[in-house]
Amino acid sequence: MEKFNFDNKEVTPEWLTSILEKNGFLYKGRVISIEQKIAFPLIISDIFSLKINYSPESSGHLPSKILMKLNKPQFSDMGIKEAIFYGSVMKSNISLPLLTCYGIEKSHEYKQCCILFEDLTDTHYQIELNVLPTQEQYKMAIWGPRGRPLYIDI
Repeated sequence: MEKFNFDNKEVTPEWLTSILEKNGFLYKGRVISIEQKIAFPLIISDIFSLKINYSPESSGHLPSKILMKLNKPQFSDMGIKEAIFYGSVMKSNISLPLLTCYGIEKSHEYKQCCILFEDLTDTHYQIELNVLPTQEQYKMAIWGPRGRPLYIDI
């Protein structure tokens, strides 16, 4: 299987093809090109946006966009814990209200984990750091979009 290049943090079509095949998302075909750019540089990790093109014969669950999360080496303990969590969720086949995880690769040498997530940037957004949510955002978090409380009945 192709390995992720932690040196230059570049996603290759060969590597992404192998990850998507291994995890049951790409049944047939291959990734032919990827447009990669940094989307959100955060304190503990960097988030990269990947726009993906597949060969015409490709079939399966073929995301056209993926977010790649790469923890910074000084936060390797957090990256490993997150990778273990999402890895166990992927293997369990339990339906949970989480982002789809397309694959994970860990490097003990670089103290980094690469996690591929469903990209929801068309419908969701990241607030700026050190900026409080607006009153409307607080209301949405508490009451939900339809004015009903969001809670889980246990």
